[in-house]
Amino acid sequence: YRRIGDSCDPCPVGTYKQSAGNDDCVACSVNTYSTTAAAQSVAECIACPSDSMSPAQSTSANDCTCMIGYESRTAGSCTACEKGTYKPSPGNVLCTSCSPGTVLDYTGATSNDCQDCPVHTYASSDKSECISCPAHSHTDASAQDSVRDCSCNAGYSGDDGETCEVCEAGKYENQAAHTCETCQPYSHSPSGSAVITQCSCNAGYSGGNGQACEACEAGKYDSEADHTCKACPTYSQSPAASTSL
Repeated sequence: YRRIGDSCDPCPVGTYKQSAGNDDCVACSVNTYSTTAAAQSVAECIACPSDSMSPAQSTSANDCTCMIGYESRTAGSCTACEKGTYKPSPGNVLCTSCSPGTVLDYTGATSNDCQDCPVHTYASSDKSECISCPAHSHTDASAQDSVRDCSCNAGYSGDDGETCEVCEAGKYENQAAHTCETCQPYSHSPSGSAVITQCSCNAGYSGGNGQACEACEAGKYDSEADHTCKACPTYSQSPAASTSL
């Protein structure tokens, strides 16, 4: 009890007094609370749950709020922010998730330390790690948020985020559609060709790279250096589609 004027009144909730006399009541210390009036012992001051805090002379468990880096998922307890989240101020609120394309790889973060995922990777759904694009694919920028941001490399075909298959010999990548297209008739290309101009005419045929190929007519032969049909020497002949002099 404490003296107020000519009377002795109970110590208010959140305080205690362990000995008789006219001294004032003592406030429960920070990070504790008391729900008892006329408390006679510091033992009446109850510690806040782990990883929470309260001001001095707190009167309820509700005065205990989670520290920075911790969130209140269930009443009366505080849990460290998971990877991919952070909490810079105390309070019984949830941690904040990293923004799209960024990650944070440790728990209990007290500030926005989220980092951009580098090119050719994307952020996991929980924002805890950067994941490499599937084989033979890439991203066009950093801070990507989905495997769908990964596109097949030149010379490969497949939907964004899916398996990328190399364009086989005799085909090239249609980069707009990410599909492998067959070269013009009588032409060929190496495996993994990325553009139609990698298709060149077969021996015995002439034409520009990626263009229609025509058989060299009788009396001519294919100059492999520039894929043009040249006339045979005077008084000589050759069958159609001849491949050399």
